[in-house]
Amino acid sequence: MKKLLLITITMLLPLLANAAGLVEFKGIYYILYSDLEAEVEPNPNKYTGDIKIPETVTIDGITYNVKYIDRYAFKDCSDLTSVTIPSSVISIGSYAFEGCSKLTSLTIPNSVTDIGYGVFWGCSGLTSVNIPNNLKTITNSMFFGCSSLASITIPSSVTSIENQAFRGCSSLTSVTIPSSVTSIGEGLFDGCSSLKSVNIPDGVTSIGEWTFNGCNSLLSITIPSSVTSIGDYAFGSCSSLTSITIPNGVTSIGENVFSFCSNLTTIVVESGNTVYDSRDNCNAIIRTTDNELIVGCQKTIIPNGVTSIGKLAFFACYGLTSMVIPSSVTNIGDYAFEYCSDLSSVTISSSVTNIGVSAFEGCSSLTSITIPNNVTAIKESVFKNCSSLTSVNIPNSVTSIGNSSFEGCNSLNSITIPNSVTSIGNYAFVLCRSLSSINFPNSLTSIGEGAFEGCKITSVTIPNSVTSIERHTFYGCSSLTSVTIPNSVTSIGSGAFANCSNLNSIEIPNSVTSMGSHAFQYCSGLTSITIPNSMTSISYGTFLKCSGLISVTIPNSVTNIEDAAFSGCSSLTSVTSLIEEPFEINENVFNVDFSDNFTSATLFVPVGSKEKYEATPAWNKFEKITEIGLLPVDEGEIIDIGTEVDENTDLDGNVVGDIFYSISSGDGSFDPAEGCIIVSKPTDDNTIDGKDIFGEDFKDNYTGIVFKVSEGKGTIKVQAETTGNMVLKVKIGDNEPITMELEGKLKVSFPYNVSEETLVYIYGGMNDAAGAKGMRKAAGNDMLKIYGIEIVGSSDGIESANHEATTNDRYYNLKGQRVEKPTKGVYIVNGKKVVVR
Repeated sequence: MKKLLLITITMLLPLLANAAGLVEFKGIYYILYSDLEAEVEPNPNKYTGDIKIPETVTIDGITYNVKYIDRYAFKDCSDLTSVTIPSSVISIGSYAFEGCSKLTSLTIPNSVTDIGYGVFWGCSGLTSVNIPNNLKTITNSMFFGCSSLASITIPSSVTSIENQAFRGCSSLTSVTIPSSVTSIGEGLFDGCSSLKSVNIPDGVTSIGEWTFNGCNSLLSITIPSSVTSIGDYAFGSCSSLTSITIPNGVTSIGENVFSFCSNLTTIVVESGNTVYDSRDNCNAIIRTTDNELIVGCQKTIIPNGVTSIGKLAFFACYGLTSMVIPSSVTNIGDYAFEYCSDLSSVTISSSVTNIGVSAFEGCSSLTSITIPNNVTAIKESVFKNCSSLTSVNIPNSVTSIGNSSFEGCNSLNSITIPNSVTSIGNYAFVLCRSLSSINFPNSLTSIGEGAFEGCKITSVTIPNSVTSIERHTFYGCSSLTSVTIPNSVTSIGSGAFANCSNLNSIEIPNSVTSMGSHAFQYCSGLTSITIPNSMTSISYGTFLKCSGLISVTIPNSVTNIEDAAFSGCSSLTSVTSLIEEPFEINENVFNVDFSDNFTSATLFVPVGSKEKYEATPAWNKFEKITEIGLLPVDEGEIIDIGTEVDENTDLDGNVVGDIFYSISSGDGSFDPAEGCIIVSKPTDDNTIDGKDIFGEDFKDNYTGIVFKVSEGKGTIKVQAETTGNMVLKVKIGDNEPITMELEGKLKVSFPYNVSEETLVYIYGGMNDAAGAKGMRKAAGNDMLKIYGIEIVGSSDGIESANHEATTNDRYYNLKGQRVEKPTKGVYIVNGKKVVVR
């Protein structure tokens, strides 16, 4: 059994005085183990001045060897000036001399084979210390903060130097590490600001994190071939280091290894090594042996030998202001210059064929850039948030513009997209708030969702090659006034034009079969809309809050109208529903403000369907329901354009009695002074822009007159006049158009003989036979004036009717307006014309 004997101060002092000749040695000794060998133990009373530890002590006539200086033995003895350690000591405990700031030198006898952690931590006055020849390990933080230690010799017995052993030794100028050392700990020389040279022996396999961080006097260093890894910040702030060679054996270089190495220019590593973001505010470039630039820093000039700029190469180099990419470079990797917020100028060589994802994202000072002709794709987020970018040159080699590629470029005011581009990705130009003009090449087949959301574009022409307008494509383009949608488009996505508050007109082609919810929400500038007859459903909130919308036309093809489709259209005065068999709708479809306040618009419905609408929710919420439509024209029908038609005659079918007229914007007008319709643009006899002119498209798109005649024989008399090369044309059913040239205001007759109700078209055409009949006028003065028509049939289609107060018949005048008390004249009753005398 081991024996433990405690000798107190009062017992020990006489012994030490006799044995060691000391005057004021205040130690306490513990007698440890059966051999009663002595160990120095700390005392609450500080040691001061010069202390000499005896080799032996004699107690009760027995002499003991002093072998151990225990941990914390002299901790915080700030007035201790020297300590003599006898050769009997074999071990010094952890932190034994910590904080002995006046201790200037110390001799450790060779008998010592073990020294604990942080033994000299904070001994700021220590200028020299010998390390005994038998020591194998320089332990963790052994000399941490020994700021006056200028030199040290490490004996060859040492095989390992642990973490932070010399950290903060700011006066240390050079260190020789013996070849016996195979391991160097993390932060070993961190903060050794005077260290100019250090050798690393061949046996060392790794340089740990922060090893030479802050060694700003270090001029050069040789890394042996045995090293396979270099840890994070290993050479951080080595501002005097100008060059370094990393051997082929290194397979891993950590993050910010060369952080703030402001004079380091080039670092070469073996191709294929794993290299992280290794520089942060460092002027060096790191490149592989096959000339791929892995990491670069501010103010860096890329050498001509570099062929590839790797991923994250200049990531967040905030001080980098300009960059010239040499002709040897063919590739710029992903995120290469991301968040280089001071980068204002970039010259990209024509040799570059690839610019990676987010390569210039966040370069907020970049004002312009030219993309080389060999680049085929503008990749995702490549110029995202380049807020100062005003111009970009996209070459003809580019075929695609990726997702978010120009997102947030709010200084970009225009861009030219070459004919080579076939696709624009999602949110490609979202929030480009200064972008006022954009061209869409004919090569374009797709425009991604949200592509131009929030832009300042004023007009848009979608090319014929595009088949769909995606979700939010033009959402919030408040300056957009006009949009041209081609017949190739089959769908319009949700919110595609929502919040385009200045969009005042739009033509939705018959090719469109679906429109997503809120497609035109808050388009307060729209005044009229015609749903194409290719659509079967109107989605939720499609025209929600279109406060300027006055008229709406819904085709017979529609079988479903979802909630709030026209809710909040507070200016709506005319709703034309061509649905012959009305279906039930929700009251929210046409309400004004999401309450019971229903729209006050007049509902126009097909002839013969009024009673059905009056019985169908919520169509029956319309207070005014009026029937419109073409009825056969009977004998004796005379329409005098001058009295029957005026500028205000527009019932969303342009109907006068049973005769429709059309005045298409830009193609014709009504002249109230002469009382005529003026046709100023000829109508082709065939299909124009994909429209069949002899049908609904004529009425909606061309200037002229269209009506029905009943089965049988008759004569159509037209009073008209032509000037220039314009001629009068009349087409009866499927027959070839009859062409008449007029001179002066004449009435021309056209006989007909039809076996069923047949449509008749009266319109203007162009006679290419110049000089024919000597009736050609000066070029540029081409015009057809239609004053009136008269139908002379083979039977009398007008019935006599006497108005009696008790009758339940409903009377309509020839303008389709309800008449409560008809007087003398011609009216429509139950779908037939009657004359009231």
